[in-house]
Amino acid sequence: WLAASFRAEAGDQKFVFRLRENVRFHNGRRLTARDVRYSLERALRQGDNGQVLLPLKGAETVLEDPQAGLEGMQIKSATEFTLELDHPVAFFPLLLSHPATAIIPEGSGGSEKNKASLSGTGPFRIGRFVGKERLELEANPFYWRKGFPRATNLIYTFNLESEKIAAGFRSGRYSLPWIWITVMSISCGGTPNQVGDVRKFRASPPGCSNSIPNGGR
Repeated sequence: WLAASFRAEAGDQKFVFRLRENVRFHNGRRLTARDVRYSLERALRQGDNGQVLLPLKGAETVLEDPQAGLEGMQIKSATEFTLELDHPVAFFPLLLSHPATAIIPEGSGGSEKNKASLSGTGPFRIGRFVGKERLELEANPFYWRKGFPRATNLIYTFNLESEKIAAGFRSGRYSLPWIWITVMSISCGGTPNQVGDVRKFRASPPGCSNSIPNGGR
């Protein structure tokens, strides 16, 4: 989504990317290729999740030396860059969709103690975060897709007992249980097999063991 286009070269050992012109971070700053380089190097240094980037030329060096730059990334302009690999990997662009490769502003990174300082390019940004209790997201006014997001905010509530989740889902207070397999197994003795089961679950009164299908189809 952040790339307007990309193409493979050198037998799938090099990829040329061009960023969209109108992408901005949650703080309003424009996205550039320097942010991509910073984010990929940071991902490699973060731990196990960064292993999806190991095919990149020079990735091992970045892991060993915190001051080293990523040899396999060459910036051509503010919106165009190339990624060179140690060996051909035809599906490498797919690996860049891993959450560990999320692009953040150069020089940032947020703080585990202050997650509200995190900045990305997605349709929602953090409005308020109460650790282990509640996360409030608000629509990103700089989002590049015109007309999106269509919701003004999203609210996540954490660490609720399964019974409270089930009751809140039926009443309409919650739009979607995060782990609704657990909710169903406790409240209805069933397991979800289709998207339609969600609607059945919401409409079912307590004691809905016959409303939710058991077993697979």
